[in-house]
Amino acid sequence: MAMASERIASGDGLRLRFMPDDATLHRLTEIVLAERQCLSQLRFTLELEPNHGPAWLTIGGPPGTADFLSGLMRDRDNTPAPPASGMN
Repeated sequence: MAMASERIASGDGLRLRFMPDDATLHRLTEIVLAERQCLSQLRFTLELEPNHGPAWLTIGGPPGTADFLSGLMRDRDNTPAPPASGMN
């Protein structure tokens, strides 16, 4: 998810912001379809803001999902974990 322009920790997962161009939306769909095969306990929500605004991919799941996803992101790109925003 290196193409995400913003990451926000939520109560049960992670919220990622993307540019809404067609190539990115196609790639997000491919990623969700692939990840559902091995991470079937997670919930994936893709939101498209009006007027060609940003796309948001929210990944949530059972307790511990936020820490699991933040760890994956840190391991992937060596960035600090996003601050919790209190979103649910």
